[in-house]
Amino acid sequence: KQDPYWLCTEILFKDDIDDYKAQTGLDPYVEPYHRAMCAAVQAGARKKLHLYGRNTFKSYVVTVGDTVRKLLINPNERIVLVNVSLSNARKLLAHVKHLFCNCERLKAIYPEYVPKNPAEFGTQDQFTVPCRTKFYREPSVMATSTGSRMAGPHFSGAKVDDPIDHDNVTTEEQIAQTKEWWERFQYLMDP
Repeated sequence: KQDPYWLCTEILFKDDIDDYKAQTGLDPYVEPYHRAMCAAVQAGARKKLHLYGRNTFKSYVVTVGDTVRKLLINPNERIVLVNVSLSNARKLLAHVKHLFCNCERLKAIYPEYVPKNPAEFGTQDQFTVPCRTKFYREPSVMATSTGSRMAGPHFSGAKVDDPIDHDNVTTEEQIAQTKEWWERFQYLMDP
């Protein structure tokens, strides 16, 4: 659980990698590139900006894989997944939930994280891992969108994945609203 490259390539996404190889003949994970990406994700600073090109599996590694890794290290984490679109944030959350419910390798190594009834494992907007040891009002993982108004929750971490697009930075007013949202969002994070 400490090595994000191993966790992604050998546990979480092994079946996806094998399927991709079978369909295309290509390995989607390029050892030096993705090992460096994983090392950057794991590196010390709490607030980091990861900039990677399209089709580099950055959402798999940086958002989905690292969210799972952080929960495996500490089941009391409270992580918010943010995307410009609530629909996309929900898809990222669904991917994380899917891994806890359906990834056989993960379930075999970390059975305490497997929900007893996957059909009742949270909602489309949030879930809490069954092995959490502390009570928090916030779920283990929650999905939201850029611009959404949230009052009250406090998160130990955030994965902000594609927070802007042409629809929220086209005009000066939209840019100002997005900046205001970002400033308010900072207050939801634990110090």
